[in-house]
Amino acid sequence: MKKQLGFSLVELLVVIAIIGILSTLAVIYLGSTTEKANDAKRITHVNNLKTALEVIKSENGSYGTVCAAGPATACSGLGEYIPDMAQYTDPSGSATACTAVSTGACEYNFLTFSGTGYVLDFYLEAGAGDLDAGPHTLIDGVIE
Repeated sequence: MKKQLGFSLVELLVVIAIIGILSTLAVIYLGSTTEKANDAKRITHVNNLKTALEVIKSENGSYGTVCAAGPATACSGLGEYIPDMAQYTDPSGSATACTAVSTGACEYNFLTFSGTGYVLDFYLEAGAGDLDAGPHTLIDGVIE
């Protein structure tokens, strides 16, 4: 009886199929990891903005006129409280659409801002904590 050296074609195909399945799963997992990392950074930015605005309110009795409606990066009044305010752009790197399904800008955007309150819009790609993916609003310190 002759001893067989090497692998059969069927054995090689099974191994290649298993490697292909594992590679596909790895790519899918890493794609969602990027979205989760972007969302974590967005939540950190929103919480930093909220904290800075609450400090301003506690020091002055109101939010004053430190910001105007528009992109949060244009809010020069927060520079004393958030020195790197220019870096508060969307982590996806796009100001127009951070995902294929997002609508509108993905930047942090003050819809309204007054001495008594503010409304800040932001977008999550995958969701974070109790927040689902999609658009969200921070209204006077409360995320909705």
